[in-house]
Amino acid sequence: MTWTILLVEDDIEDALILTNMMREAPFHSWKMTHVSRLDHALIELGQSNYNIVILDLSLPDSVQSGTLQTIEFAAPQAAIIVMTGLDDDQVADEMIAIGAQDYLIKGQTNSHLVMRSMRYAIERKRLQFELSATAAELERANQQLQAMVIIDPLTKVHNRPSFESHYALTWSRARDTELSLTLLLIDLDGFRSYNEKFGFLLGDLCLQRIAATLRHHLRPSDFLARYQGGEFAVLLPDTSNDVAHAIAESLRKAVEQLQIVHTSTSTQLLTVSIGLASLIPQANRDPHELLAHADHALFLAKAAGGNQVAEDTPPNQA
Repeated sequence: MTWTILLVEDDIEDALILTNMMREAPFHSWKMTHVSRLDHALIELGQSNYNIVILDLSLPDSVQSGTLQTIEFAAPQAAIIVMTGLDDDQVADEMIAIGAQDYLIKGQTNSHLVMRSMRYAIERKRLQFELSATAAELERANQQLQAMVIIDPLTKVHNRPSFESHYALTWSRARDTELSLTLLLIDLDGFRSYNEKFGFLLGDLCLQRIAATLRHHLRPSDFLARYQGGEFAVLLPDTSNDVAHAIAESLRKAVEQLQIVHTSTSTQLLTVSIGLASLIPQANRDPHELLAHADHALFLAKAAGGNQVAEDTPPNQA
């Protein structure tokens, strides 16, 4: 492998000294380009890929950390070796901390040190890329794990534990802001008999289609979860009663319009019943009160024949 090196050094004598040092150590193939300004270096880096950038920190058009950061942004693949006339460990440590792989002190180096610095810098850059890739992979895996914890694997909407967590948080926020909170409980009419007649495979496909339909007809601020079996829950924060009813009715119609044949219902289609309850959470109210009223409203919708929206909303307390 031939090292491609960009030397960014405005002092011609220092550039010649470094070049001669490298010629004294011919045990590695290398090709070097020399520029004396940062803007010229950026042009070079835009046109060619370099393995190594040897960088003087004091250039006519840039100095210190700004120079290093500019080069690092322009050539993220290159190992950067800072070359400085200051024998100052603090400056060297600072440059390493913000992105350099190694540093050389002018007047205190030789061909052996230069070549060793280049080998170390390339190896450190390789390890840095590997660590970054590993960190990114771990982050992706962590995100997938988090999704597995909160997402129902069949319907790809939130699951029951995720709903309970979100419900508690939304209740607290609504209580603190004194805003209304509406809950919809949505149950597939005659879903047990559908599974018995058509099989669980088609039943699963129905759940997937219905979950996608519900999600499509909700607002970004609304929260949809698979509550249990063929039942879904929807939280509507800060929503007036009229709007909540309109949303519930739009969900009912959307499912009916899927035209999923089900001979055990009055419409000969797979439909949903929806229970609606709404209140303003207060410190002296039990969060389960809203759940109980939505569940009773769902019972009323089922008892009335299904495929409809029913409401059981408790009076708001003073």
